[in-house]
Order: sequence, then structure tokens, then C-alpha cells
Amino acid sequence: MTSTEDSSPATLPVPTEVRAAYWIWIVVAVVSGASALFLPTQRAVLEQAIRESDFGRTLTPEQLDVVVTTNIVVPVVFYLLIAVLGAFFAFQARRGRNWARISLAALTVLSILYVFGNRSVIGLAVTFLAVVAVVLLFMGKPNAFYLAHKRPKF
Repeated sequence: MTSTEDSSPATLPVPTEVRAAYWIWIVVAVVSGASALFLPTQRAVLEQAIRESDFGRTLTPEQLDVVVTTNIVVPVVFYLLIAVLGAFFAFQARRGRNWARISLAALTVLSILYVFGNRSVIGLAVTFLAVVAVVLLFMGKPNAFYLAHKRPKF
């Protein structure tokens, strides 16, 4: 084999930082997916908390139902998107796809913005992990890894 065949993108080792970021994103995806499944079970607790708040005391039963449902459906959809897209992009990033690394960064920014409005301990922890993973993906060795996988433009 020639030296160019030895260094083809398919044979380049995946940097430790990329592997670590991949597994961190898998944890983020699992926790987000579990949160999406768990949240609907908390409907009664959420309904009681809203009912006892100043805002909740002014709501009709129908309005209360809409508020509670919205406060469950929106996070569930968001957590499922983070879980599915995060796992998919992490898998692609581990394969050397730069677009996936950029997509993970964008997903992390969305997660940060979401956490500012919905300050849950799990949300903060997951977002922190996502930030760590994205930082790892943009370090020196990963940058060289993604550059080596860049497809030539014709």
C-alpha cells in the first residue's frame, strides 16, 4: 500500500475527543428520551402546581387543561427531538461528517435557549453535557479529523 492509501479518511483513527463526544451525546439522547417518556406521568403534579399558582387561580378548568397539556407536549417534543437528532448527528459526527458536528453545535444552542425558559435540573445537566461534547468536537485533533474527511468539490 502507498502512504496515501494508509491515510485515507476511512482508515484514519477516530480521535479520542470525537469518541468521547459521541458517547456523551448518546447519554444526552438516552436521558432526553427517558425524560420525554417520564414527563407525561407527572401530569397530576404539574396540574396541581399550576392550579395553586397565582396564574392558575384565574383559569377555567378548560384553560387549565390546555396550559397543563401544553406544558407537557412542548417539552416532550423537544426532548424527543434532542434524543433522535442528537443520536443521529453523533453517529454521523463519529463517521467524520463535519455537517453533523455543526448540527450538534446548533442543537446545543437550541438546548441552551430552551433551558433558559425551562430551568430543570435534568435539563441543565443534559445541556452542560451537550456543551462539553460540542467543545470536544471542535478541538485540534477533531478539527484535523474532519478536515481529512472533507470531500473534494468538483
